[in-house]
Amino acid sequence: IIILTYYRAGISFFGQFFFFFLFVFYNFDPLFPFGRDCVSKIEEKKQMLENLMSCNYAESQDWSDNYKNLGLNVGRPLTYNDRLCIAHNACFRMNSRTMCNTNLCPQTEEMTKKSASTPCGYCGPLNLNRAYQECSIKKAHVVKVIRICDLAWLLDLRFKFENLKIIHLVRDPRA
Repeated sequence: IIILTYYRAGISFFGQFFFFFLFVFYNFDPLFPFGRDCVSKIEEKKQMLENLMSCNYAESQDWSDNYKNLGLNVGRPLTYNDRLCIAHNACFRMNSRTMCNTNLCPQTEEMTKKSASTPCGYCGPLNLNRAYQECSIKKAHVVKVIRICDLAWLLDLRFKFENLKIIHLVRDPRA
């Protein structure tokens, strides 16, 4: 499932529904490092989505390499969220219950007490092999994206994944 939305559309609230389903592997905004640009690195974004839908974390989530190899921060300094993507080897890891489970985020009791307000706060980098294993056994893979500007980008994925569902979340502008 790809949840396609835009900034401030209520996706954080909507995404919390996936916290309760143990059969779901949920990725919250994995395309963040690509920025808000709608014209560059389109093929790289599509490839990343394909990798994530295939549970291929080794090819998509090594952010320290991605920032260097894809030139993601050329002409701008790394932001706080960029540094978190690199440190955790996953963007917005704390927004995904799956990525904070005990298999992917083993913690001592002391660490659990310290990180009560920040889940995944003391996990260290995401183990990409374990992420593949966890993702592979889940019945559903959900990816929330806000950096897709053209639905045509998703057509190739629709043909590669016959059960792909795309949810377009739109915020009611009257709020």
